[in-house]
Amino acid sequence: MQDQKIGRVQLLRDLNYRAVFELIAQTGAISRVEVANQLTLSQPSVSRIVDTLLQANLVLEGNRVASKAGRRQTLLDINPEAALVAGLSIRRKYIRILIADLKGNPIMQEQVERDTTSLQALITQIRQLLDEKTQLFASPLVAVCVGILGSWDSNTHKARSIPLGYLDGVNLEQLLKEALTDDILDDAIGVENDVNYAALGEYMYGAAQETNSFFYTSVGSGVGGGLVVHGKLHTGFQGFAGEISFLPITSEWKALEELISFPGIERHARSHGLDASAEQVLELARSGDAVAQDIIQTICNYFALAMCSIITVVNPEIIVIGGMIGRYNDVLIPHIEKRLVDFVPRVPRIVGTALEDNAAQRGAVARALELARAGLITRHLS
Repeated sequence: MQDQKIGRVQLLRDLNYRAVFELIAQTGAISRVEVANQLTLSQPSVSRIVDTLLQANLVLEGNRVASKAGRRQTLLDINPEAALVAGLSIRRKYIRILIADLKGNPIMQEQVERDTTSLQALITQIRQLLDEKTQLFASPLVAVCVGILGSWDSNTHKARSIPLGYLDGVNLEQLLKEALTDDILDDAIGVENDVNYAALGEYMYGAAQETNSFFYTSVGSGVGGGLVVHGKLHTGFQGFAGEISFLPITSEWKALEELISFPGIERHARSHGLDASAEQVLELARSGDAVAQDIIQTICNYFALAMCSIITVVNPEIIVIGGMIGRYNDVLIPHIEKRLVDFVPRVPRIVGTALEDNAAQRGAVARALELARAGLITRHLS
């Protein structure tokens, strides 16, 4: 009984420390009094927690400002140099990497060709890439999140339906834990579908910052989707939520990806006697070419049909269109909105990506920051 009581006290202490640290991280430039008020904690408790965070160099004291009562209060903020986090996106031919400080400020980003020879070669490349990029900074790398093509089952911790065949059924989290440095915190390595991370990126830093629930869709060499509901990424029972690429659209049960991906656009173009890449078709449509506009109208009709399923089931505040096709939203969105009016009683606002090619890495960094802040508190309290 005594052990249970001690355990509850320690759990409550840990939760309070995490709550204070998270609030400072999310708001920045906040006083002890305001922290106590927002979290309904006593001011002495908050002061003890803040003193511990200051000693651990996780929090810094900044400017002094006058309170409503006239007293001057010292503002608190996260120490950005306390640690680094990394977000990666593994694509078919390349890897994109973004390194950020503990406040989420990007400090380095790069795209490199991916070693496609084997799974072990990929793990080695990720380790070497992280070592090479982080050795330029004094702060330790404490959390890493990686976006992959295909779905990630958080129950089994295995990748599924992966175009990169050697990753299918693999516990990439465990392999990365074994390969990366000791500075990485316990449970601070994450893996997720890259479009889900892109959705998280748009929610935290991009086009969906002011929303509560939205759907993100990415169209390029493939088609994917990510769903945020009540401010949380919703991946479903086996990580498959949002995978609209499999939606049957036509009476022949053709899937959405076959119809509107860039290879799909190119097939439509050839059927119209137009030998052009998807980008060229979209550029021609933008410039007013009648044949290209007819092709894009067909693509938008298929896209609108798929969005009907999302709108009627989820009722999102907005839909964000990203991926390579996101560069042509001025061509696409008017057609999609016009078609949706015929099918659904309420058409949500449809917007283009604000992060473009950086969406997945920014989302991976956002998740890595969550893991880092929780892990740093656990490390300093243990």
